[in-house]
Amino acid sequence: MLFEEYCDNYLESKIIDLKKELTNKDLAIIEKLEVNIEDGFYTQSRYEDVKEDLGIYYSNYDADREQRYIKPLKYGVTKKEFDYLSNRFSEIDKKYEEMLEGNYRRKTFKDIWLKEKQHIRNKLMYLLEKDILTDNKKQKILEIVINMKDATDMQKERFVLYYGLDKKQKRIHNASKIAELQNCTSSNIRQSINNIKLKIVRLPDEQIETIRKIIKQTNLKSL
Repeated sequence: MLFEEYCDNYLESKIIDLKKELTNKDLAIIEKLEVNIEDGFYTQSRYEDVKEDLGIYYSNYDADREQRYIKPLKYGVTKKEFDYLSNRFSEIDKKYEEMLEGNYRRKTFKDIWLKEKQHIRNKLMYLLEKDILTDNKKQKILEIVINMKDATDMQKERFVLYYGLDKKQKRIHNASKIAELQNCTSSNIRQSINNIKLKIVRLPDEQIETIRKIIKQTNLKSL
């Protein structure tokens, strides 16, 4: 099953005028996280992408209560602000629950599979953030990233450097430091890294299965 097919046939209905659902306070926090909220109605797929960009999905899968704040703190967003924003999106989810659930019933299997791929991706990101994968497992992830067909070489390079996937290079888990090396802005670095994260769920099923096995073999109790 192709991710593109899923998006074309399943989540194409425009449901939420997101900007109208958000207050000025909400938008101020979102702006700190460098996520752009566009005018007009969002499809469910696009709405979920926004929540991913904000780090809300990531926090849902994180057993470590402090880990969920890593991304917002890097952007200058406090724990209190991030909890507030998470609650606001929960309110929006609840408000549109009937419409969203209606979509789920139309394509149950595809919805479950996409959520599973997101779950696998989020677990992988947790492991990369913690830097606890062995060199052998990092090499497997490196090969997957390098062979992504819909990502640029620059995006791949920044992701690999940020998470230290290439044992020949030192891990630079700091967007600002990488930006200095590449003469660009830290937001450019973060955007490249986020682009790779989003593309992980679009990987072929066999590569998703490879990532699943790596997670399982890591046997981390907190996952």
